[in-house]
Amino acid sequence: MSRGALDSLSWKRATNAYEESKQGCFVYGGEPSRFYEWEFRTSLALSAVDETHCSLRFTMSKIVGALRGDALQVARDLGIEDLNDIGGPQRLFEEMRK
Repeated sequence: MSRGALDSLSWKRATNAYEESKQGCFVYGGEPSRFYEWEFRTSLALSAVDETHCSLRFTMSKIVGALRGDALQVARDLGIEDLNDIGGPQRLFEEMRK
């Protein structure tokens, strides 16, 4: 058996490591197994936003900047106006759950 085949059989410790964007947001690609972790971390980031619309837009741009694959497509389908609206984060969560 080749060395590469043997290496693939070795046990690897599971890690809960996650990738962060340069802005410090949790990178999420739409995997159902990571949804609740993404939702929690995103909700926490949004809870730090004050009432100004400018602050919400900035935070949403950081969150969307960390989306990949299917998750990014969901955000694109919602559109910039919906995402930047006061109810935008909640709509994003709802659409991601589908």
